[in-house]
Amino acid sequence: MTKTPRIGVVGAGSLGFHHIRILRDLRTIHFSGFAETKPERRKEVEKELRVRSHSTLDALLDESDAVVIVVPTSAHFS
Repeated sequence: MTKTPRIGVVGAGSLGFHHIRILRDLRTIHFSGFAETKPERRKEVEKELRVRSHSTLDALLDESDAVVIVVPTSAHFS
């Protein structure tokens, strides 16, 4: 039996929001939540989409098998 992959999203800006919404609704994965460094935005998206959020990347990675990175290119490695 194959384990259901746990997928998360890094970043909850305008594009990240759509990735979160789409992944949340997929039945072939377990959506493990999203990480966002801006507390106001994190709370807003968490409430609107009714999903779990993480305040740090490490917290999200601990509960994910893979993540989709949806942040500006300049922030990919910092």
